[in-house]
Formats: sequence, C-alpha cells, structure tokens
Amino acid sequence: MGISLVLILCFFSCQKESELKTKRVAPETMIERYNDALRWSLYDQAKNFLMPEAQTEFDEFIKGIKGKLNIIDYAIVSIELSPEGMLLQCRVRRSFYTVSSMRQEEKELEQTWRLVNGVWLLSGPPF
Repeated sequence: MGISLVLILCFFSCQKESELKTKRVAPETMIERYNDALRWSLYDQAKNFLMPEAQTEFDEFIKGIKGKLNIIDYAIVSIELSPEGMLLQCRVRRSFYTVSSMRQEEKELEQTWRLVNGVWLLSGPPF
C-alpha cells in the first residue's frame, strides 16, 4: 500500500512538472507581447511584463513619453540565452517618431529579461 501511494504521488508530481513546462510562454512571445502593448500605448498592460523593482522607473519613463512618443513598428533582432537559461539579452529595433519632430527615427535597444517563477520579465531599462 505504501509503495503504491509513493508511486502515485511520484506520477502526479512528474505529470504536474511536465504540464508546467509545456505551459511556459516562450521568451519571444513575451517580448512580442510587451512590445505590442507599448506600441499601442497599453502601458498598464506593458507594465505586467516587468520585474516588480523596475515598475516605478517604468512609470517615470511613461510620464516622459506619454503623448510624445509613437512607436510605428519593432523587430526582434536577436535573442541570446545565458548558459544557465535564466537570463537573456534581447536586441529590439524600433521605428518611431516624436510629436515634436514628426520625423521617423529608428533605434536599437538591448533589453535584459529574467526567468522568474517560469515567466520571462523585463528587468529594467531600456524600456
């Protein structure tokens, strides 16, 4: 009876771990979701993709760009995963214009994302 219970618990815990792995959202998807939210000025939604300690700085960033920065498009240029698989460097190219210049510009940003409890989160600026 005791061995059967141990085997059943092991089976269900292994199944749960496998289930969690399959539900993890790929980093590319998280990066796209964040950049889509930022592009469409869904700042509260974009904030959900940040590490908690970066959210205050993000709020300041948003105060500075709100109504001034318009992101036209973006592209993920590269993603480099660290050997331990918990950190990644992402290069994103953004096309944008500012209300003051009304001239289209392009900028490449290097963002650091961290895997926290199975979720990829942007660790801080550049946003």
